[in-house]
Amino acid sequence: MIAGVLLALATANLLMALAGGLGLWTFGIFNLEGMRNISLGLGVWTIAAWTIAGFVGGFVAVTVSRSFMRHDAYVYGLVTWAATCITALVLMWTWLMVCVASGIASRDMVSGIGRRIMLGFFIANLSAFVGTLLGAAFGARRQASLLDSEIEAHGFSAKAGHASGPAEKTA
Repeated sequence: MIAGVLLALATANLLMALAGGLGLWTFGIFNLEGMRNISLGLGVWTIAAWTIAGFVGGFVAVTVSRSFMRHDAYVYGLVTWAATCITALVLMWTWLMVCVASGIASRDMVSGIGRRIMLGFFIANLSAFVGTLLGAAFGARRQASLLDSEIEAHGFSAKAGHASGPAEKTA
């Protein structure tokens, strides 16, 4: 699950850096007026980025664990999502406090984070949750398919539940 958490964080970081490169956000958001004027495009991008990051994290966590049972995959996905959200929250607030302490961000910006921004954080985390569960389910399905292929390659029929080796084929 650690691999899933790390890849989810890296994917979110990469996609948010791309948002900055595309001009969806700038360092001007580090003041209260800038925070109030965050564009809808950045909000949509953030939701999409965290959904994709969650999918990647859930898929990797399940694939690395080689779990093919859906309920196990959902547990791995849930733990991966929780660890990713907690880690991202700690990193975000640490980064924000460093920005305030160094003078990059103003104190009124931190105290002025309103309901709209907090609702955005909630929606982004919820989208990451959905993405993680989808990635976990997809990973479990892929693992089950690989297991079926491996079983059939060794002369067993997973669907019939019995051996289909050379003795059975000649009879």
